Amino acid sequence: MDKSQVILFICGLVIWNLPGSLLSNTKQCYDELGCFDNGYPWNWLLRPFPSPQSPEKINTTFYIINRELKEKLYFQTWPKIDTSHYHIHKPSYILVHGYYSNSDVDWMQNLTNAILNKRDANVLCVDWSKGSTTNYIQAAANIRIVGAEITRVVKHLINFQMANAEEFHLMGHSLGAHIMSYVGKNITGISRITALDPAQPGFQAKDPAVRIDKKDAKLVDIIHTDGKAFVPFLGLGMTVSVGHIDFFVNGGFAQPNCFLDDKPFIKSIADIPKITLDVLYNLASCSHTRAPRYMIAAINGPCKMWGYRYNAKYSHLEYSNFIINKTCTKESCSLMGLDTQNYSARGNFAMETSGSYPFCIEDKKSDIQMENIDNADAKN
Repeated sequence: MDKSQVILFICGLVIWNLPGSLLSNTKQCYDELGCFDNGYPWNWLLRPFPSPQSPEKINTTFYIINRELKEKLYFQTWPKIDTSHYHIHKPSYILVHGYYSNSDVDWMQNLTNAILNKRDANVLCVDWSKGSTTNYIQAAANIRIVGAEITRVVKHLINFQMANAEEFHLMGHSLGAHIMSYVGKNITGISRITALDPAQPGFQAKDPAVRIDKKDAKLVDIIHTDGKAFVPFLGLGMTVSVGHIDFFVNGGFAQPNCFLDDKPFIKSIADIPKITLDVLYNLASCSHTRAPRYMIAAINGPCKMWGYRYNAKYSHLEYSNFIINKTCTKESCSLMGLDTQNYSARGNFAMETSGSYPFCIEDKKSDIQMENIDNADAKN
């Protein structure tokens, strides 16, 4: 996000918290996408969201790339779905951006390249920039339409092209994480959803129907990088565990080289205009956007990014009794990246990184421990 986008984001949140911002319940229906009721849990006293804008206004657009294509191509979805460049028998990765962004953002291009370097696969990049470049609460409402558009495409591939739901891995950043949750809620058997610092405002502690949840896919893994409370710390990512695997990177709330000097402390939404724009910009763009960069680094290497199981009590905006087990076993370590599903450990995992790419900190002891376990399993 640039500075003007940060202003728009903050203005949206201020509007959200103004008295009388709760909108009336309406239902909108669209051919092939279904109906969108704006009653509870989508719109209520503690989540006063408007109805989503129309599919035409949001203009969800798909692009496809694979190893045979030299560049991404437009993937037609209306009035009919064109699958001429889609390889049915290869795994599929679907990527979607978050607020005030588009499919040309660096992380989507770099993640696409990282995936195709490791996997012979289809990669679909979803662009909903026309629906995301508005105030935050409207963009957050619009993601329901984007989720329905992706659901329609995936259902077509499964029902008419004989694609396998277990071959789909969905990845979304910020609001995009919740978009992918809507796909998983509507298609049984999706293999995996990777939520890259899922958006907090309007989603945390809300009904699972509106947000990412571990029931949305066979494996839901979360990468937390900006999980401070929005009030008072202006955190944009969720602070709580919502997946089968939750990686809390560097504590999950402040990333190395994302400055916290003179960190603003706000008591209410009304304090936001008092904070300088430079501080807002850094807080909104640095830690929150690290999540996709960590996923890229985990795929590319040069070292493995292990998460270590931890137990901690969360209260009064901080963790206490923080215990990390750095002895890797099947049940105490998990690996960030494309192979996470190959490790059986579930729960909360702590991870430490450096402040610059490739971020990983080599842990030869854990590499050896897990390699020995893999070798023993292979013999059995």
